Amino acid sequence: MSSTQRKKIAVFLDGTWLSRSEAAIKGVRIATGVEYYSNIALMAQTLKPHDQDGVPQVAYYQSGVGTTVGMLANLVAGATGNGLLDNLIAAYSFLVDNYAEGDDIYLFGFSRGAYTARALSGLIDYAGIIKKSQMGFLNPIIAAYTRRSLHKPSTCRHSAEILHKYTHHWPGREAIEREKDFIIRNTGSHHPEDDLLNHWKMGPEVQRVLPPPIKVIGVFDTVGALGIPGAFDMSWVRQFYEFFDTSLSGNIQYAYQALALNEDRQDFRPTLWTVRADEKQAHQVVKQCWFKGSHPDVGGGF
Repeated sequence: MSSTQRKKIAVFLDGTWLSRSEAAIKGVRIATGVEYYSNIALMAQTLKPHDQDGVPQVAYYQSGVGTTVGMLANLVAGATGNGLLDNLIAAYSFLVDNYAEGDDIYLFGFSRGAYTARALSGLIDYAGIIKKSQMGFLNPIIAAYTRRSLHKPSTCRHSAEILHKYTHHWPGREAIEREKDFIIRNTGSHHPEDDLLNHWKMGPEVQRVLPPPIKVIGVFDTVGALGIPGAFDMSWVRQFYEFFDTSLSGNIQYAYQALALNEDRQDFRPTLWTVRADEKQAHQVVKQCWFKGSHPDVGGGF
């Protein structure tokens, strides 16, 4: 088998307080109330080493936030999103270590994991998948990326400069256009800071990130603006995580979301992709379907 053979990389990101290891160790009934593997865990468990055509398949499974430390810390993580950034970095690092040009990328997530999957696709659209030799610079790249603020556009310029400093590439063109639109919508001005004008209007000669295609992103019931149930969607949490880009980028070929038809709790309002007809790429397939049941029914694990 050629070492350069195309492979499929599948990333599975579980929901808050969900972990397949706990379910396996503690049996059908475990202390946290989880009775079964979630759909994300089941998908990861059943992925074969090769597909029907012999193409290698590599899986990465990540337990949900609030599954790795003490009870109090787990409750805080589950309620506020603490740990979400660490999960994003871990999933992105896995792609850096395993992705080769031509590989197919599949992203799956449930609830908070769904939000993380969507944020991961946004990071890929912005920074691409950096080289392994650049992994030593991931911390400053991510630090600058996470300090971007819709209310301070100069932070966006700084993030772009840091990415260019360490990778010699500017952020992806589509990601920058979305960044511009977000800032304009949030500031209510069509004249953002002057120091960003050149950042947004760089010529074609500028070497930009060309993000790899994402074959599929499939999510189960993304809830709340940050993947956090509304009761915990506090202003300071929102401000800390506003840098995440969870919109549907043009490098995604297939986008699917399963939604809970019978979930009527205000705190669990779904976060759908909204794609205008003039924004949708010709090659894209976007399907969001309602299924009978509540939030845990759709995602499994309870």
